[in-house]
Amino acid sequence: MAKKMLIIGMLFITIFMCSCINLIGPMMTPWKQVDTYWESEDGNIWFYITRDFFAVGEITMEGVSQPAIFSGADISSGISVAQQGAFSDGRSEYWADYWLGHYSLISKDSFYVEVEASVFFSNGDKIKFHKIDNPDKTFNLNLDEIIRNENSLEEVQHKQYSLEQLTTFFGEYPKNEELVYNNKVWRDWQIFCYNRFKAMSVLLDIGVMRKVEDVYYCAFDVEEGGMYYVFWTDYFNDKNPLPIYNVHISDLKDSSAFVGLMPGTNTAADVIAISNATELQFADNGNTISYTLLKDGKILKVIYEECEEITSRDDLIINSIEEVDKQECLSVSFLSKIFEKDLLVP
Repeated sequence: MAKKMLIIGMLFITIFMCSCINLIGPMMTPWKQVDTYWESEDGNIWFYITRDFFAVGEITMEGVSQPAIFSGADISSGISVAQQGAFSDGRSEYWADYWLGHYSLISKDSFYVEVEASVFFSNGDKIKFHKIDNPDKTFNLNLDEIIRNENSLEEVQHKQYSLEQLTTFFGEYPKNEELVYNNKVWRDWQIFCYNRFKAMSVLLDIGVMRKVEDVYYCAFDVEEGGMYYVFWTDYFNDKNPLPIYNVHISDLKDSSAFVGLMPGTNTAADVIAISNATELQFADNGNTISYTLLKDGKILKVIYEECEEITSRDDLIINSIEEVDKQECLSVSFLSKIFEKDLLVP
């Protein structure tokens, strides 16, 4: 009897230990430790985990740093890295040839990667990473803490960015245009969006977020002049919104600058050539409309002829042009939501 009880006891302990291993395993992997900072032993690589299995950071080679996306997996113990073009466009080619290899856990606070294939390192290299609890870099990833509608931008903007940098992160075209021109599905992009608020807050200084109705926006001071505005929506209701519209505004025009535009002849490309403070809104049924911010605070509203397939701004032919009050466009236009005090500062 005693022997039988001993066997049962040992079996119970074995089952309990196996259960503990299964519980401990997921907790130890770095990719489940959201809001943690990791750095390679030589300091040339760092990343911050903003959500499960996803991190952003930088890789420095020969003194040159570039932003990168890191993706890890528990089952395969793989880690891969994407070049910065993937921030604004999640296409698979940005991940090609950027595979690092498999990682091995040392503890819940450290692991190493054995490189299998990478444009950055040589096959067989071993890179050791440590979690750092108090890094020199600090990030403000709490959306609620930076929502301020009362402050002026001069009080909170501390850094300038080149237009090239911002375009790398947010794309050459506003996201709503890019999706239409490339016949992409909005839902697919939402799932694979790499430039959500927390990721961008790690790599960019987002000093303040404005909130207008259910939309957020921030503004970056551009080295070449003007301001770069990014609008966000908290689609998943997780305080980590997605960018849905972005524009660089270097100046505002009077309505007289557009008098030469001819309905039936000129296109949206001609409107934007006059003023880049122009936003296109695509309707599922009906006409595409553009809204252009004018110097006097009003909006130039341009309605375009119906078009079955839109591949570029040149496909949109002007139907009618009118000048309207900004308040009339608040519910349909992002640009109309920008506070007057935020326009072209400094």
